[in-house]
Amino acid sequence: MRYTKSGWIVALVSLLIIVPFLVNATDISYTSKSPEALKFLMEGIEKSDGIQVQEARDLLQKALAVDPECAIAYYYLAGTTTTNEEYAKTLRKAVELAPKASEPERVMIQAAQAGLDGNADRVHRLLVRLVELVPTSPRAHVLLGYNLRGRQELAASEKEYRKAIELDPTHAPAFNALAYTLADLGRYPEAIDMLKKYSALRPKDPNPHDSMAEIYLWMGDHPNSIAEYNASLTLDPKFSGSIFGLGHNYVLMGQFDNARAAYDSWLKQAKDYGDSSAVYGWRALSYIHEGKPSEAVKTWQDEDAFGKGHNDVAIQLDGHNNLARWYRETGDYDKALAEIQTVRDLAKDPGITKGVRDFYLRSAVAGEAIACAYKGESVDAQAKMTELEKLAESDKSRDMTYALNYVRGEIALGKNDCTAALATFDKADPFSVHVKYHMAKCYEKQGKTKDAGKIYGWISKWNRNSFDLAMTRPDALKKT
Repeated sequence: MRYTKSGWIVALVSLLIIVPFLVNATDISYTSKSPEALKFLMEGIEKSDGIQVQEARDLLQKALAVDPECAIAYYYLAGTTTTNEEYAKTLRKAVELAPKASEPERVMIQAAQAGLDGNADRVHRLLVRLVELVPTSPRAHVLLGYNLRGRQELAASEKEYRKAIELDPTHAPAFNALAYTLADLGRYPEAIDMLKKYSALRPKDPNPHDSMAEIYLWMGDHPNSIAEYNASLTLDPKFSGSIFGLGHNYVLMGQFDNARAAYDSWLKQAKDYGDSSAVYGWRALSYIHEGKPSEAVKTWQDEDAFGKGHNDVAIQLDGHNNLARWYRETGDYDKALAEIQTVRDLAKDPGITKGVRDFYLRSAVAGEAIACAYKGESVDAQAKMTELEKLAESDKSRDMTYALNYVRGEIALGKNDCTAALATFDKADPFSVHVKYHMAKCYEKQGKTKDAGKIYGWISKWNRNSFDLAMTRPDALKKT
C-alpha cells in the first residue's frame, strides 16, 4: 500500500500543547505521539489489508506498547480479535481515546461502534461522511464500498472501488473488493482479471490467491479453486480462509470426509478458542450436505457445550440459533420453538453486545413467526411479525427490507397462500438460495413443475457454501 507522509504538526489537545505525529495513509491522517508507533501502525495496517491477522495483531500491539493512547491502533486491533467480547472490549478503548484522534479517525471508530450496536443506517451515514471528509482517500472509498456491497447496492459499490483505484492504482484492497462486487454481478472474467492485478501488487501475500480461489469456487471450477487455495497455503500455512475454502470445495464435490479433515486441520493452527469455534459450524453443515442430520445436530450441541465451557454466550447463541433453524426447516416446530426460547434466554446475558443481542432477538422472533404460521396459528404469526417489524424499525437498509419480506413470504407460504408468498418473495433478496428454494416450493404447490425445476437447477449450481445452501442444495440436486 502506498502512502505519503504529511510531516509534523503542532496541535492543541485538551488545553495542553503537544507535538503529535501524523502520517497520511492514503489521505487518512493517523495520529500518534511517536514516529516509532506510527511505523508499527502502518506495518500492521499493511498486514491487516492482506488479511494476515496474527502478523497484524503483533505489529499493532507493538504500536500500542510505544503509544498506548493511539486510538486508531485499537480500531485496527479490534479487527484482529476472534471473539465478540474481545472485539467489543478493544473497540471500547478506541472509542475512549477517539477525542485525541483526527476527525476521519473518529468517524471510522464511530462507524465501527455503530456496527457493533447494530445500527446499520448510522454506519452508512458515517462512512458517507468519511468520504466527504477525505474525498481523495482510496481507503475511505473502499470502506464505503464495503458498506454498499453489504447493503446490496452493487452498482454504487463498484463505483466507490473504481474511484479508489483511480485515486491510487496501487491501493491493493480496492482491486480485491472490486473483484467480489463484479462476481456478485455475475461478471466473473472481470473479477478474475481484477484479482490478477491484485496479485501483481501483493505477490508475497496469500490473500490474492485465496480470493481467486473463492471466485473460482463460486464459478464451480474446483480444480482451479483448489490450486489457488493451495498456493495461498504455500505462502501462509495458517491462512484460515484457504483452509476452510478447501473444505468447501470438497463438500460441494461430495467428498465429505475430506471436507471435515480440512476443517479440522484448522484446529492445529487456531491460536485460541475463538478461532477454533468456527470449525463447529462448517462441520455441521458438511453433515447436512451429506444427509446426516443427526450428526449435524450433535455438532451444534457440541458447539453450545464448547461456548458454555469458555463462558462465551455468543458461541452458544450460534449453536442454538442453527438448531432452531434446522428444526424449523424440517417441520419440527415444537423443537424449533424450544430452541428459540433458549436463544431468547441467552440473549438476555449482559455480557453480549447490543448488536449481537439485536441480531439473535430478530432471528428468534422471525423463527417464531414462521413456525406459528406453519402450525396454523395465524394470529400469533402476525403478532410476531409485528414484533419483528418493531425490532427492525431503526434499520432502513435494503438488506433488512429483504429479510422482512422473506419472513412475510414464509408466513404466507405457511398459510398455503402461494400467490401472496411468491409476490412477497419477489421483493426479497434475489441472491438468496433460501428465498429461491421457497419460491420453488410455491411453484410445486401450484403444479408449475417447470418453473420449480428452473430454480432447483439454479440452486444446484450455486457454489457459495452457507447454512442456506446446506438446507436447500441436497433437495435441489435430487430434483435436477
